[in-house]
Amino acid sequence: MSHTLNARQAPDATNPAWVRLLDAVERRFLAVIGTWLLLLAAFLMLSEVVTRSTMHITQGWLEEAIRYLMLWAVFLLVGHAYRSGHLVRTELVYALFGPKARYWLAILNSLLAAVFACFLLWAAWIQVRHLHRIGITGDELHVPLWIMKSSLIVGALGLLLFAARALYDAARGVDPFAGNEIEADDD
Repeated sequence: MSHTLNARQAPDATNPAWVRLLDAVERRFLAVIGTWLLLLAAFLMLSEVVTRSTMHITQGWLEEAIRYLMLWAVFLLVGHAYRSGHLVRTELVYALFGPKARYWLAILNSLLAAVFACFLLWAAWIQVRHLHRIGITGDELHVPLWIMKSSLIVGALGLLLFAARALYDAARGVDPFAGNEIEADDD
């Protein structure tokens, strides 16, 4: 039996419909919305710096808005960042393992990511439900905090979907985390 991890390939018609749908939603929706939120946060930060430096005026609501925009952007983009290979992975340690061990590490890593995402989803659900029940709003914007903290649920779902896709890829022999071609043969 041969275990092989190959470089990730472009989405194709041979993937199941759920994989193609995840790829499309990730690339065409989540990545675009998350990027626009980051750009808007950067613009608001720049405008705050300019008004504070030139007119000595500070807008309290801008700080809160930037914080929430960044929170939503990060949690919308977390799954996309991982699937694009932009994750922290200790390559020096990973390189110490042989190809067969790397194959099994990809499976284990995918399973652990799924467990973590489930825990994060559970904890986020409890927090959002509690914030909804008590009705706390933000200091300046007066937006209900449960709406802002719902980004945790969105991020946890994105991470869980990433983990499911990573497990699917790893089981098929595609490296879900990097794009390195890795082969492992049973001896």
